[in-house]
Amino acid sequence: MITIADVARKAHVSAMTVSRV
Repeated sequence: MITIADVARKAHVSAMTVSRV
């Protein structure tokens, strides 16, 4: 089950990864 928190966390990690690169 995917929760809103899980989606938000994935989006946050993706944003940090793109920002880092």
